[in-house]
Amino acid sequence: MNEAEKAEFIQSLKAYAIPSSMFVACLFNAAGIYLLSVGHSAGIAFLVTGFAIIIWAMVAFVQFQNKLHAQNVAKSAAKRRAAAELAELTELEAELEQAEKQKSIASSEETRDDQRISV
Repeated sequence: MNEAEKAEFIQSLKAYAIPSSMFVACLFNAAGIYLLSVGHSAGIAFLVTGFAIIIWAMVAFVQFQNKLHAQNVAKSAAKRRAAAELAELTELEAELEQAEKQKSIASSEETRDDQRISV
């Protein structure tokens, strides 16, 4: 795995982790508020944990654009992959065109043979 692919993979993990952690933080905060409302002091620990997760998620969101992606290394790798796929498609189209020509030549030869037989 080259450097650009590794950076893309890490960025996709961050893209998944940020909203997931915000959801977990909401659950922790809801649990903390409920525990405080029924008189348990453990609710404070849940609130502190929830707010710590929210702060972490905000920091991760700010740092979301990694160095390589900002330098367009990942984008250029994607462009190279797209160019390779385009070249492969062009090659397949040429092969298909050649097969169609051979098929038409074969059918014209069959037509000539049929004409010779009928004469």
